[in-house]
Amino acid sequence: MPSNLSSANIMINNNANAVNRYHNTGSTNHTKLILLCVVTAIIVTIFHIQLASFIFEDGFNFWDSGSPSYGAVARSLYEQNMLSLDQETPTAYRPPLYPIFLAVLLQISSQPQSIIIAQSILAGVTFGLLTAIAYSYTHRSWPTLLMLFLFVAIKFIAFDNIIQHETVLFTTLLCIGAILFISETMVHSAKKVIGLGFVLGLAALVRPLAPVVVSVLLLWLGWLFLNRVPIVDALGKVILCIGVFFLTLLPWGLRNWFSIGTFTLTSTTTGLNLWKGNNPATADIYPELDIDTYRLLFNEIPEESGWWDDLRILPQLSEAEENRYLFGLGKQYILEKPVHFLKMGSVKLWALWTPKNIPIYQGNVKWTSTGAEISNLRPFYDDLLPTLILYLLAIPGIWQRRHSPYVFYLIAWAVAFSAIHFLTFAESRFRWPINMLMLPMAAVGLHLIVGKIGVAFKQFKISGS
Repeated sequence: MPSNLSSANIMINNNANAVNRYHNTGSTNHTKLILLCVVTAIIVTIFHIQLASFIFEDGFNFWDSGSPSYGAVARSLYEQNMLSLDQETPTAYRPPLYPIFLAVLLQISSQPQSIIIAQSILAGVTFGLLTAIAYSYTHRSWPTLLMLFLFVAIKFIAFDNIIQHETVLFTTLLCIGAILFISETMVHSAKKVIGLGFVLGLAALVRPLAPVVVSVLLLWLGWLFLNRVPIVDALGKVILCIGVFFLTLLPWGLRNWFSIGTFTLTSTTTGLNLWKGNNPATADIYPELDIDTYRLLFNEIPEESGWWDDLRILPQLSEAEENRYLFGLGKQYILEKPVHFLKMGSVKLWALWTPKNIPIYQGNVKWTSTGAEISNLRPFYDDLLPTLILYLLAIPGIWQRRHSPYVFYLIAWAVAFSAIHFLTFAESRFRWPINMLMLPMAAVGLHLIVGKIGVAFKQFKISGS
């Protein structure tokens, strides 16, 4: 009997020690993860601040960088308490969240330093979140070095984060959405679904991509069906998320209805974007030159007759009327030239995902009666090699984790982005948030490749001995 009791006590002690080791290991890994995320966030934040000091030290004005219309709306909100491009007429040309972000920081300082620091911190937070995702799949810290290398090497992403662009705020919200999506998949919760809908709603108030978000959520429904989630549960989740998403946009839509006479939930650039990607001159200037070359045409329409004759009415239209009118012109062009639309759609997809930088050149444009001529082309700096490395490493990572919720989230956004830009137009900066989401999968891909090389090397040593 004493012998049996002794054996039982030994087993209990061994089990207790095993549980303690498990909890201690889990606690150690959790501490290591937090430390890793904090360190990478600080490194990326400092890198952006230093990059900004280098870029802006030669008198380059922050308010002239990126898209100055954001700053115009922000200063109007700060000075006149209204969202306007001219401080007189209400506008919905830009979604409200990034101008509000800028206006809040103008309260701190009229100089752009506070904005640059805030956007650098957002970039650091984003990278910290992506580090957490990568670590959850690799359980190693060294793949983070690859993420840091690629992030620094693809210079245009970091550059875009510190100039007058909404990219960094949009990417941060996209990453928070990814964390919520993964968490909800692991532990189902209505609160997480509501949080996801709200965060994606905020993202659509930063970049006017409401149709993209809805497409992602509908793809989520299909993914739930494929994973044999009961139909009622799947529909309940997606309907709740879409409902919260639209409720988040509703106040902005109502404001636009009462202020400018149109119930737009994002911005009044829908028609402009469709027209830019679908008119007689698109194939002549795109993707070689910046699509915003059309600003030259808008500023001074040629006196002689040409394909631009339909634009002469624009100065007489309100912002909402112009949006509807240009949408009609773009739609008409698509219906009249469906084959050309499909051909240009393939060009737009290439422009969206090619490792080359789009637009490819800087240059001059001359409008002709049937289109445009471009000349004096000067190539931009290209991030071809690091972007290509990102793609090549992300592919095996995505394949290995193809059943994971994060890979679905990444692929769903990539598909939805492709669809909307097939209709309108695409440039490299539009895909950079997706490139950021690819970083954890590139880390997984490198971890997988290094692991296979290690196994092969061990087998070679064994066979050699």
